[in-house]
Amino acid sequence: MKRIVITVIMFFILSVTAFATDSFEMSELSSDEIEKNGYVSITPLDEEPQNERILCFDVNEDGSYAIGVGDGSVRRVIVYNSVGDYMYAFNFVSEGSFGIEYKGDIVSIYFVRGDLCQEINAECQIVSVKKILDTSENNAYWSHVLYDTERVIGDKTYTLKGKKLLFIPEYSKLTVTDSNGNEEVLYKADDDEKSHELFFVIITIGAFATIFIWGEYRKGKESNKSISKTDTDATA
Repeated sequence: MKRIVITVIMFFILSVTAFATDSFEMSELSSDEIEKNGYVSITPLDEEPQNERILCFDVNEDGSYAIGVGDGSVRRVIVYNSVGDYMYAFNFVSEGSFGIEYKGDIVSIYFVRGDLCQEINAECQIVSVKKILDTSENNAYWSHVLYDTERVIGDKTYTLKGKKLLFIPEYSKLTVTDSNGNEEVLYKADDDEKSHELFFVIITIGAFATIFIWGEYRKGKESNKSISKTDTDATA
């Protein structure tokens, strides 16, 4: 009983600590360490890219917001001001998952692979590269950066809408709702909302069909072996 009580208390303490955390604990890398660990190149875009499904987002204290999108290894971050006007965007290449935070003039990109953070200014320049420390608080905070679909700034609530497709967080639009319940769409993907879902449904059905056919093939093969063995025994 004592062990159970201690476990519950420890879980409560860790939970409070995790939820109290509002940023990653990081260490800044030296130029030598950056050279050793590498960094992700940033390419500024000359014009606003087409609207794609959303992977992650964040909202600044002044109501401006940043959206992370991308298909395959080419990812991009698009930044809008508080009234929804396009400000700037940049591309980068990353095979793994990433999250973003937008504070002041800095967009921080957090890369799951390598536990690295790159801070990008409004001129699309890398101003720092940091290492995300391996702590329980940081592990809990990853969920806020990568998977949280809601941000509350003042009396407004910013929400990602759409379905999470399997294990891939892709959302079709970002909305903002004021204190009176009035909702406005800030960003909406250009593609059909159901196109990705249909693709995954087809893939899933195909996978199950392949497994079923393979199972039937194996059963048939075993059955033929059994018949052949019976005929051989009878002949003998």
